[in-house]
Amino acid sequence: ATTPASSAAAQPDAKRHCGEEEAAPASVTAAAYPLEATCEKGEIMFVPRGWWHTAVNIGAAVAVTQNYVPPCGAWHAWRFMLDKTDQVTGVPCEEAKLMGARFAAAMKEKMPKVWRAVEAKQAEAEATFEANTRVRVAKRWLDAVRPGAAAHGTPRVDTVSTGGAAGSSA
Repeated sequence: ATTPASSAAAQPDAKRHCGEEEAAPASVTAAAYPLEATCEKGEIMFVPRGWWHTAVNIGAAVAVTQNYVPPCGAWHAWRFMLDKTDQVTGVPCEEAKLMGARFAAAMKEKMPKVWRAVEAKQAEAEATFEANTRVRVAKRWLDAVRPGAAAHGTPRVDTVSTGGAAGSSA
């Protein structure tokens, strides 16, 4: 059964991993109800990146799980291994914490073109985060000197009067 990643908090029965506890939500929306499917002999199921899921063998069966990471998903997989070690299953917690670095090393060695794309995506993500952080800081400063001004757009910070300092013509 699968549910979208955005409803991860709506999964009160999710296994606890690495000793971290999650509080069960007060309510569960209709979008969080699981989808169910049964695979017959020889069938496979694809679960998209980011979807929480569980698999249960019905009767005597052998289930094989394979995690496929296409080149376009390498950055997402790498960030998951770095940022969400508590959600990595199938290995001890100590191993989960090393997976991001090992994945990066393997990409650098075996798929250098993919790793360069991952590095470029990471640089882009960091630049976007930095730019967004600057805007948030500027808006907080603007609200401090002109309460409510940031809610009406983001005027150029250098045009805000500072009582005769920068921005004045005197």
